[in-house]
Amino acid sequence: MAQYLHLDDSKALQCRIEARANNLFIKTAEKSSFQVIRLSKSVNKRKGSSVPTFQKDLNVCEVSQVNLLKEMDDVCQIFIVRHDRCWARLNIERALFEHFINIYEVCEEFWKSVFAFGLKQRENEFEFPRLRSRIRKTVDITGSYEPKDLMYVIRQVELNGRGGTNPWSIRQTAVYHGRRPDESSSLPVSVKKMRMARYLEERAADKRQTSSWNLHRLIISDSLSGWPDYMASLEARLREQTNLIICATDDMEEESSSEHGIGFESRQELKVLEDFVLDLLMILRTKVETITGLRDQCSEYANEFGKQMETEERASHHLILREFDEYVKDAESYLGHAKDLRDRIQSTITLLSDFLNHEENRSMHHLAERSTKDAAAVKILTIITLIYLPTTIVANFFSTQFVQTSDSGHMKITENSWILAAVSVPLTAFTIILWWAWVYLTEAKKEGLVSEKSDSGRQDSFRSFISSRKKSFRNYSISRHRLRKLDIEAGITSHVTSMAPPPSFRDSGAGTWSSTATTIKSG
Repeated sequence: MAQYLHLDDSKALQCRIEARANNLFIKTAEKSSFQVIRLSKSVNKRKGSSVPTFQKDLNVCEVSQVNLLKEMDDVCQIFIVRHDRCWARLNIERALFEHFINIYEVCEEFWKSVFAFGLKQRENEFEFPRLRSRIRKTVDITGSYEPKDLMYVIRQVELNGRGGTNPWSIRQTAVYHGRRPDESSSLPVSVKKMRMARYLEERAADKRQTSSWNLHRLIISDSLSGWPDYMASLEARLREQTNLIICATDDMEEESSSEHGIGFESRQELKVLEDFVLDLLMILRTKVETITGLRDQCSEYANEFGKQMETEERASHHLILREFDEYVKDAESYLGHAKDLRDRIQSTITLLSDFLNHEENRSMHHLAERSTKDAAAVKILTIITLIYLPTTIVANFFSTQFVQTSDSGHMKITENSWILAAVSVPLTAFTIILWWAWVYLTEAKKEGLVSEKSDSGRQDSFRSFISSRKKSFRNYSISRHRLRKLDIEAGITSHVTSMAPPPSFRDSGAGTWSSTATTIKSG
């Protein structure tokens, strides 16, 4: 690898490579998909000028082929590493990839971009690095401008074709751009093929010079295309949940909220949408930083070599800069939309929580009403029991049969049955009166305690008021005494001519003491 001032910890990096190698690279060369796009120079023998020749999708399967490509003086070489799925291994062997990294002196920082790929079960947005640039110190640079190798991971969203509730998938493309001092040849290493091949083919057909900055522009342009539709789909899913809550009525019967699709599943759906939007915010923040960094690098290059460019090339470079400015504005706009979408989700979550709390409170209210009715029924049964209990006690106490059956089979009341009424009626009346007296005295006692607390509070307030007034009057008297003593000691011949009016209470909320005095001194 190139010596970048030994800024990287090679041992730690090698440990990470060993730990991730099994999930990053395929083990056999059967599924290898390492290709190169060449834009080479072919000399026109008649005119002696070089005409670019375009070759695409050239398979690179062996180390010797990499060495041969390194020796060729091409205008541009674009190496592409493919993978079957975004969560699958890269279709290249580890030995071939590491040899390619070493022979082309790719910066070790590029491994951080490679680690974002490979076999995984879920995406972790914290694994994706920002735009990095490194100066090639191995190149002899005589001018003030030092070319920098650029490396970044750009994210794009695409329809996955699977349909269902989530028809979108977020892809990633790692890009490494190895720049040379003359800028006539470059080494973009891409992990996904995009519109670059078509652009190079068109430039070769028109026999015009290529611009590496336009390749970056094409990558950025492709990565920005699907985000508005993706956010619109998230907003539609959010709107569906919001409408369910808004259309719900307050007079729905119990358990009707679940029948209308509002419940625990709605909260789960909102949580899924919230996670999508949080990932979206991280992606778009990194995208804004990446596009801004590329624009700054492109502007730096234009300021350094703008005077050496031809008119057409200078105009083309200016247009590329303008496009980068527009891409930055687009990315910032998407980031603002994502923040608004997050706020909407938070608002809907709050609305759903309030609705579910309202449903729970209403259910608890119904339970309280039922409990009150049950308590009233128990109270009535208790009163009925109180009424019939004395009679039962008397009947059991006397153990007397007040109803007898004659020999003829007819029932008759005995002569001493009046004892039952004579004892039961007074006892029942006494029981009811005792119960009523107990309830009345209990309520009266509660009211007396409340009234006593209120009177005690008023007396305490009045006592506090009188105490504060006495204290203020005492302080005033002490102050007047000290003032007269000081005036006498100062030898005043003529002093107080207009005494202050007697102290009085002012109608003040704070209840402070106020007095006025005028003193005239002479001599």
